[in-house]
Amino acid sequence: MDRSLQGLRADPSVGLCSVCAHSRVTGNRRGSIFWLCRLSADDARFRRYPRLPVAHCPGFEPAAAARADEDREDLEPQAEDSADRQRKPKPGDPEMSEPFYVSRVEFEKVAGARRRGRLPAGATVELGVHGPVKSHYRLDGEPDQPLAVDYVVAAAGG
Repeated sequence: MDRSLQGLRADPSVGLCSVCAHSRVTGNRRGSIFWLCRLSADDARFRRYPRLPVAHCPGFEPAAAARADEDREDLEPQAEDSADRQRKPKPGDPEMSEPFYVSRVEFEKVAGARRRGRLPAGATVELGVHGPVKSHYRLDGEPDQPLAVDYVVAAAGG
């Protein structure tokens, strides 16, 4: 560990955020705890609530030893919606690029839960229900056909 962190007790399940000067612990009434990165308010490179544990961060600055977990005053949950507010884009933030591909699949209802999709390359796919989904929706009279999610999973590699 970096010499500047000596004396601080980093929580391995949280990583650098547990000893960072830019972090703040927030929560909700259900007892969930979230680590807020204050740098996210001004810099789009930082996630508002980063995925934990954080092992590397360009904005990391060690907090004073008094801010170690046991001594932090802000461990109390904040307002209920504090974890739900999204950061508003600021002037100069990078914008999302235009999509480079838009799928032009057309679907038509065949009957009941069955659909037919026509792909841009000319192929046709039949969609429907099968297995537990078919039983859950009481569609036992429908023929077994792949669900749309079956195609998504197959396309993603299984």
